[in-house]
Amino acid sequence: MRFVGTKDSSTQFQCRNDFKRFTHDEINQPATRLKRSSTLQLDSEIRKELNLDHSSLEFLQEPLIPKNPPKNTCFELELLQPCSKKEDPVTRRQKGLETIAILSQDNFAIAYTDGSSDRSLSNGGAGSILLLPDGNNYKHKINTGIIASNFTSELVAIREALILYQQDPHVIDSTEGLVIFSDSLNQL
Repeated sequence: MRFVGTKDSSTQFQCRNDFKRFTHDEINQPATRLKRSSTLQLDSEIRKELNLDHSSLEFLQEPLIPKNPPKNTCFELELLQPCSKKEDPVTRRQKGLETIAILSQDNFAIAYTDGSSDRSLSNGGAGSILLLPDGNNYKHKINTGIIASNFTSELVAIREALILYQQDPHVIDSTEGLVIFSDSLNQL
Protein backbone atom coordinates (compact mmCIF):
# COMPACT_ATOMS: atom_id res chain seq x y z
CA MET A 1 0.00 0.00 0.00
CA ARG A 2 1.42 3.38 -0.93
CA PHE A 3 0.13 6.82 -0.05
CA VAL A 4 1.17 9.74 -2.22
CA GLY A 5 0.36 13.22 -0.98
CA THR A 6 1.29 16.81 -1.70
CA LYS A 7 0.47 20.25 -0.43
CA ASP A 8 -1.29 20.75 -3.74
CA SER A 9 -1.52 18.79 -6.92
CA SER A 10 1.41 20.51 -8.63
CA THR A 11 4.14 21.13 -6.02
CA GLN A 12 6.24 18.75 -3.98
CA PHE A 13 9.77 18.48 -2.67
CA GLN A 14 12.11 15.49 -2.92
CA CYS A 15 11.78 13.33 0.18
CA ARG A 16 10.86 9.73 0.95
CA ASN A 17 9.51 8.51 4.26
CA ASP A 18 9.07 4.82 4.86
CA PHE A 19 6.24 3.68 7.13
CA LYS A 20 8.70 1.66 9.19
CA ARG A 21 10.22 4.88 10.54
CA PHE A 22 7.02 5.68 12.41
CA THR A 23 5.31 3.83 15.20
CA HIS A 24 1.56 3.38 15.28
CA ASP A 25 1.27 5.85 18.15
CA GLU A 26 3.16 8.56 16.26
CA ILE A 27 0.83 8.31 13.26
CA ASN A 28 -2.43 8.10 15.19
CA GLN A 29 -1.88 10.97 17.65
CA PRO A 30 -5.00 12.36 19.34
CA ALA A 31 -6.32 15.77 18.29
CA THR A 32 -4.91 17.37 21.44
CA ARG A 33 -1.42 17.11 19.93
CA LEU A 34 -2.37 19.47 17.10
CA LYS A 35 -1.66 23.17 17.23
CA ARG A 36 -4.32 25.13 19.08
CA SER A 37 -5.22 26.94 15.87
CA SER A 38 -5.66 23.77 13.81
CA THR A 39 -8.96 23.28 12.04
CA LEU A 40 -9.46 19.89 13.69
CA GLN A 41 -9.23 21.56 17.11
CA LEU A 42 -11.61 24.23 15.82
CA ASP A 43 -14.05 21.48 14.74
CA SER A 44 -14.15 20.12 18.28
CA GLU A 45 -14.55 23.53 19.91
CA ILE A 46 -17.35 24.60 17.58
CA ARG A 47 -19.25 21.35 18.15
CA LYS A 48 -18.97 21.81 21.93
CA GLU A 49 -20.20 25.41 21.75
CA LEU A 50 -23.18 24.44 19.57
CA ASN A 51 -23.94 21.31 21.64
CA LEU A 52 -23.67 19.12 18.54
CA ASP A 53 -23.32 15.44 19.26
CA HIS A 54 -22.55 14.67 15.62
CA SER A 55 -18.91 14.55 14.67
CA SER A 56 -17.52 13.83 11.24
CA LEU A 57 -14.72 12.05 13.08
CA GLU A 58 -17.18 9.35 14.13
CA PHE A 59 -16.27 7.74 10.82
CA LEU A 60 -12.69 7.44 12.05
CA GLN A 61 -13.26 5.34 15.16
CA GLU A 62 -10.67 2.81 14.01
CA PRO A 63 -7.15 4.05 13.32
CA LEU A 64 -6.70 5.27 9.76
CA ILE A 65 -3.45 3.33 9.52
CA PRO A 66 -3.70 -0.17 11.05
CA LYS A 67 -1.33 -1.16 13.86
CA ASN A 68 0.12 -3.89 11.66
CA PRO A 69 -0.08 -2.51 8.12
CA PRO A 70 0.29 -4.76 5.09
CA LYS A 71 3.81 -5.53 3.91
CA ASN A 72 5.43 -2.92 1.69
CA THR A 73 3.33 -0.10 3.14
CA CYS A 74 5.12 3.18 2.61
CA PHE A 75 4.41 6.85 2.25
CA GLU A 76 5.70 8.71 -0.79
CA LEU A 77 5.27 12.28 0.30
CA GLU A 78 7.04 13.79 -2.65
CA LEU A 79 7.38 13.50 -6.39
CA LEU A 80 9.73 10.80 -7.57
CA GLN A 81 11.79 13.51 -9.33
CA PRO A 82 13.09 16.58 -7.48
CA CYS A 83 10.83 19.60 -7.95
CA SER A 84 10.83 23.20 -6.81
CA LYS A 85 8.05 25.77 -6.59
CA LYS A 86 10.31 28.04 -8.65
CA GLU A 87 10.05 25.71 -11.64
CA ASP A 88 7.70 26.42 -14.50
CA PRO A 89 4.13 25.22 -13.73
CA VAL A 90 4.12 23.11 -16.90
CA THR A 91 7.31 21.34 -15.74
CA ARG A 92 5.89 20.75 -12.26
CA ARG A 93 2.69 19.35 -13.74
CA GLN A 94 4.68 17.07 -16.05
CA LYS A 95 6.71 15.73 -13.11
CA GLY A 96 3.49 15.09 -11.20
CA LEU A 97 1.99 13.20 -14.13
CA GLU A 98 5.20 11.17 -14.51
CA THR A 99 5.03 10.20 -10.82
CA ILE A 100 1.43 9.07 -11.27
CA ALA A 101 2.38 7.07 -14.38
CA ILE A 102 5.34 5.36 -12.68
CA LEU A 103 3.40 4.43 -9.55
CA SER A 104 0.41 3.26 -11.62
CA GLN A 105 2.31 0.83 -13.88
CA ASP A 106 2.13 -2.33 -11.80
CA ASN A 107 -0.95 -4.38 -10.98
CA PHE A 108 -2.03 -1.93 -8.27
CA ALA A 109 -5.44 -0.47 -7.53
CA ILE A 110 -5.24 3.33 -7.76
CA ALA A 111 -7.30 5.67 -5.57
CA TYR A 112 -7.67 9.43 -5.90
CA THR A 113 -9.12 11.24 -2.88
CA ASP A 114 -10.28 14.74 -2.04
CA GLY A 115 -12.15 16.40 0.78
CA SER A 116 -13.07 19.99 1.55
CA SER A 117 -15.27 22.32 3.53
CA ASP A 118 -16.63 25.79 2.95
CA ARG A 119 -15.26 28.82 4.79
CA SER A 120 -17.96 28.67 7.46
CA LEU A 121 -17.09 25.03 8.24
CA SER A 122 -20.80 24.30 7.87
CA ASN A 123 -20.76 22.09 4.79
CA GLY A 124 -18.08 19.47 4.18
CA GLY A 125 -17.73 16.65 1.74
CA ALA A 126 -15.30 13.92 0.73
CA GLY A 127 -14.92 11.71 -2.28
CA SER A 128 -12.75 8.96 -3.64
CA ILE A 129 -12.47 6.97 -6.83
CA LEU A 130 -10.83 3.55 -6.96
CA LEU A 131 -9.49 2.46 -10.36
CA LEU A 132 -8.74 -1.22 -10.80
CA PRO A 133 -6.28 -2.74 -13.28
CA ASP A 134 -9.13 -4.68 -14.95
CA GLY A 135 -10.84 -1.41 -15.91
CA ASN A 136 -13.55 -1.44 -13.24
CA ASN A 137 -13.86 1.50 -10.89
CA TYR A 138 -15.72 2.48 -7.75
CA LYS A 139 -16.75 6.01 -6.85
CA HIS A 140 -17.88 7.14 -3.44
CA LYS A 141 -18.83 10.50 -1.98
CA ILE A 142 -19.82 11.27 1.56
CA ASN A 143 -21.10 14.22 3.57
CA THR A 144 -18.54 14.84 6.30
CA GLY A 145 -20.90 16.54 8.68
CA ILE A 146 -22.50 19.75 9.73
CA ILE A 147 -19.23 21.08 11.13
CA ALA A 148 -16.22 19.78 9.21
CA SER A 149 -12.87 21.25 8.32
CA ASN A 150 -10.77 20.54 5.25
CA PHE A 151 -8.54 18.43 7.52
CA THR A 152 -11.43 16.23 8.65
CA SER A 153 -12.86 15.94 5.15
CA GLU A 154 -9.50 14.87 3.70
CA LEU A 155 -9.15 12.17 6.39
CA VAL A 156 -12.62 10.85 5.61
CA ALA A 157 -11.78 10.73 1.88
CA ILE A 158 -8.63 8.67 2.53
CA ARG A 159 -10.53 6.36 4.85
CA GLU A 160 -13.24 5.84 2.23
CA ALA A 161 -10.60 4.83 -0.33
CA LEU A 162 -9.26 2.22 2.10
CA ILE A 163 -12.78 0.92 2.74
CA LEU A 164 -13.53 0.72 -1.00
CA TYR A 165 -10.36 -1.30 -1.53
CA GLN A 166 -10.96 -3.68 1.36
CA GLN A 167 -14.69 -4.32 0.87
CA ASP A 168 -14.28 -6.77 -2.03
CA PRO A 169 -11.95 -9.76 -1.43
CA HIS A 170 -11.63 -10.22 -5.21
CA VAL A 171 -10.10 -6.74 -5.49
CA ILE A 172 -7.49 -7.52 -2.84
CA ASP A 173 -6.68 -10.92 -4.35
CA SER A 174 -6.42 -9.64 -7.93
CA THR A 175 -4.12 -6.68 -7.20
CA GLU A 176 -0.64 -6.31 -5.75
CA GLY A 177 -1.73 -3.46 -3.51
CA LEU A 178 -3.24 -0.01 -3.34
CA VAL A 179 -1.75 3.38 -4.27
CA ILE A 180 -3.61 6.40 -2.87
CA PHE A 181 -3.05 9.82 -4.42
CA SER A 182 -4.08 12.70 -2.16
CA ASP A 183 -3.57 16.45 -2.45
CA SER A 184 -3.32 16.80 1.31
CA LEU A 185 0.12 16.32 2.83
CA ASN A 186 -0.97 17.12 6.41
CA GLN A 187 -3.23 14.08 6.70
CA LEU A 188 -0.47 11.70 5.62
